[in-house]
Amino acid sequence: MKRTAIKKTAKKLSIGWWKRDTDRWFSLYIRQRDAVDGIATCVTCGAKAPWHKMQNGHYVSRSHTATRFDERNCSTQCVSCNMFKGGNMDEYALYLIKTYGKNVLNELNKLKQTIRKIGIPEYKKMIETYKEKILDLDKT
Repeated sequence: MKRTAIKKTAKKLSIGWWKRDTDRWFSLYIRQRDAVDGIATCVTCGAKAPWHKMQNGHYVSRSHTATRFDERNCSTQCVSCNMFKGGNMDEYALYLIKTYGKNVLNELNKLKQTIRKIGIPEYKKMIETYKEKILDLDKT
């Protein structure tokens, strides 16, 4: 009986997989960026908790690709504000204006109207960028 070589092929990862992995690294970065000595503060209610128990809240919904990975659009929020209070948007808007200036809401809302398609190479680059940014946070 003749043996045939089994061809080993790597499973091709879908664009959805790359998007989720980018989300994961981006979220890790945002929550650690906003933490001081491992403790993050919710930008909308002021609750404090270890950064890994908080969430990466988006002012403009993640469904808008053009703003999904915009660092101005994302900040640390507690589960209560992000999930149960729908992002606590009034307080979130006040925080964004205080942090980035009065034009930020218009800029983000205008940007969300643009169409942005992200391919696997760009997702890979973003993952590497946010891994590096996390390492840089560890150095400070």
